[in-house]
Amino acid sequence: MGEIGENPLETLAVVAQDVFMPLLTSPANQQGWPDVVAKEVTENMHKFVSNVLVTIGQVKGQTLLPLPPPSTLPQPVQGADLSLKDQDKIHILESAIVTWTKQIKNVLKADPDTPLKVCVACREGERERWGETY
Repeated sequence: MGEIGENPLETLAVVAQDVFMPLLTSPANQQGWPDVVAKEVTENMHKFVSNVLVTIGQVKGQTLLPLPPPSTLPQPVQGADLSLKDQDKIHILESAIVTWTKQIKNVLKADPDTPLKVCVACREGERERWGETY
């Protein structure tokens, strides 16, 4: 049996991004799937990985802006309109920007002094602890 290390969320992010994402979003593995199903599985997989990365940031007290995988960047096509696959990739990029915008708005809504208040409380606790020690 496998084991999960100290950081289960980070393990989940790596497995989802490096194992499940390529398997589920590969056109070779999607052969025979209706286009709607392939598109929905791809979008949901990207959203899942993005949400896991956002959650990791929240657990650490940080704001992480998850980047879409490089495979989602549309390839330039000379003299032709964007293909349906490129439009799907653009949709994934737009979704990432919407996620970033929501995160940034939440940070801006938060009380800007909160990190300072937490640090002051930590320092006061440390002063008391070190004062008792010496």
